[in-house]
Amino acid sequence: MNFNTKYNLATRVSSLVTVNSIDYFEDTRSIVVMSSDGHRRVCKIDNCESLTLARELYRNTRALIGKKAVFYAAGGNDPSRWFFAIEGIVYDDSPDYIFGMVVKEPTPAEIEAEQIAERQEEAFYIM
Repeated sequence: MNFNTKYNLATRVSSLVTVNSIDYFEDTRSIVVMSSDGHRRVCKIDNCESLTLARELYRNTRALIGKKAVFYAAGGNDPSRWFFAIEGIVYDDSPDYIFGMVVKEPTPAEIEAEQIAERQEEAFYIM
């Protein structure tokens, strides 16, 4: 999505937060999001490429209330204060989910196959 900013600098990404609430203010024509880090993020819809994309952004953000997300700020702006895009992040802090990978216990057959492979490797080195 194209987003008009004063400066043509890199897009910046916020830290992972939980979306707490979203409001639209007609007087300032802005979408305002409160998040778990206590920051109030603002998107000025007049800077969006189109009103359709601004409405889509509002719907997508509203769908993420109570979920983890990161915010994107255009033009080198601070993503803890401004945003033009949001991305929901699937996040699970259970012990079975580490660094974005699901940790699964090996089956007995997998354990046996690994032990056989280790014994064959040891036998190879003994020869």
